[in-house]
Amino acid sequence: DDILRLTLFLAAAWIMSNLSMAIGLPGLVGEIITGFLLGPPLADLCPFPQAMVLIGNFGLLSLMLESGIYLDVAQLRETGTRAVLMAFSGTIFALLTGLGL
Repeated sequence: DDILRLTLFLAAAWIMSNLSMAIGLPGLVGEIITGFLLGPPLADLCPFPQAMVLIGNFGLLSLMLESGIYLDVAQLRETGTRAVLMAFSGTIFALLTGLGL
C-alpha cells in the first residue's frame, strides 16, 4: 500500500513538473504544488513524510550547489553591492514578517 502511494505521489510530481514546464513555468513549481496538494497539508497521500522531507532537503542542497556552479562571477562583481543589498533586504523582510514584527 505504501509503495503504491509513493509511486503515485512521485508520478503526480513528475506529471505536474512537465505540465508546468509546458506552460512556461519552472518544473519545480509543479512539484511544489503537487507536494502541497497531495502531501500532509491537504490530502496526506504521501507515505513516509519524514523521509520525503529528508530527500527534499538533499534536493534543496543540490539546487543551491547547482545555482552556485552557474554563477557568473564577472556579473556579480559588476552588480555586487546592489545584489547583496537586495538579497539582504528580502531576507530581513521575510524574517521580520515571520516574526510578526
